[in-house]
Order: sequence, then structure tokens, then C-alpha cells
Amino acid sequence: MHHFAHHNAPECKYALETTLHLLAKEILATEKQIKLPAIRYKGIYLRPPQVIRFQEVYVEKKLHDIIPDLYIMIKNKMLLIEIAVTHFVDDLKKLKIEEIGVSAVEIDLSQVDRESVFDELKDTLTDSTLYKYWIHNTRIPELYEKHLEKEEAKQKAYDEEIKRLNKEAVVERRKERQQKRQREKFYEDYYKKITVRKSERTFYGKVSTVDNCLLDKRDFHGVSYANVHADCFHCEHFRGFKKEKEFIVCLAPYNLEKTRHS
Repeated sequence: MHHFAHHNAPECKYALETTLHLLAKEILATEKQIKLPAIRYKGIYLRPPQVIRFQEVYVEKKLHDIIPDLYIMIKNKMLLIEIAVTHFVDDLKKLKIEEIGVSAVEIDLSQVDRESVFDELKDTLTDSTLYKYWIHNTRIPELYEKHLEKEEAKQKAYDEEIKRLNKEAVVERRKERQQKRQREKFYEDYYKKITVRKSERTFYGKVSTVDNCLLDKRDFHGVSYANVHADCFHCEHFRGFKKEKEFIVCLAPYNLEKTRHS
């Protein structure tokens, strides 16, 4: 079990940082595996983290006018790997990487516990996304375009669904209006005129009634009638008022006739 930190003398600290830097490059070159961080752009999650296996790896080999710590080949595509302990990729190097047109990731080992053992460092490099950041990723335009296309397709599907539902709602409302007109037309044959007459119980009171009630609810001088409030409201044949409450709709004739023929 190998530890990296032994004591804090300045020369040992520098040696430790150098050792950590060299060891990280050695691990990646030997293991030929790295777990890359997720790709995000404008706050959008474009691709999840993924473990990459590679065969070709080049350590501190000049590429144009920069010397990356490592660069690897993945399916004929190049990926630069920069390992930072004290020195990080500056704006100038980042610009050069972008001009070359290759993807690059930086591993920030300044955050790694100096008491780490070899296996922990190896796991950090090969199986974790901790301390890893994209300097530049050439796939972002492609992935972002696919994301936009996917979102556009989702929006189109959503709009079409809303359009379909609205169309169904229009059809349903048209159907309801038609049914209402048919119902109103049907009800016209069953209007009963409301008559206001003197109450039988109070001297000055008046009541709303309809004459010729088929259910013989009440009788006034040989004419059957019903009290609108006392009788009609609670009757199964009552269907409401019409024409500013001058009439009620009474389906007793229709329902009784239908019962006789059933």
C-alpha cells in the first residue's frame, strides 16, 4: 500500500506534487481507462458520465505548439488529458486547444487527499468523475443540436396533442349544443303555464301553481293542480323553468305515456 504524503517540508511538498503528477500519468497510460464527466452546456445535461477504454495513449507528446500531459485516441478521435496539481490550464492554452479542434479534459489533483493510497488514486482516475472538468468538448455543438431537435419534436408532439384535444373539445361542445337544442325543442311540447293564485292556507298569501296536474297533487273546484314550490320542485318529472319563469317543464305526460307502453 503506497501513500503519497510523509512530511510537510517544502522540498518534499514539491516532490510529492511531482510524484502525484507523474503517477497519475502512469496510471492512465497503464490502465488505458478513464471515466469522463457529464457534458453540460447552457445548463443542459447533454450526455451522462461514461467510462472510456482506449488503446493508443501518448504521454507529453507535442501536438502542434502545445504539449498535453497525455492524449489518447478513441475511435479515431483525439482526447487531451491535462493533470493539474499546482499548475492549471490557462486561457492561452485553452484557446490553443480550441483552435486545434480537439476535446480536452482536466483532472484537478490539487483536491486529492495527500494521504491517499495508490488504489484510491487509480479509482479516482479510472472510475470516478471527481475532480474532472471539460476544458473543451468538440461534441457539444452536435449534442446540443440533437437536444434542440429532440425538444422541438417534443414541443411539436405536445402542440399536436393540444390541437387534437382542442378539436375534440370543439366537437364535444358542438355536440352538447346540438343536444341542448334538441332537448329544448323536445321540452317545448311540455311547457305548463304558471298561474299565481291565492293561497288556501293564508288570507293574503299567494302561491304559484300549474293546472291539470296528471298526478292529481291538489284540487281546486274540480280542477287538479300542483303547487310549484311544494310539489313540482320535488317531482321526478320537473325539468326546470322556461321563459323567465312563466312556465315550467313537466315531463309527466311523456313519462307516463312511455310507462304505459313499456
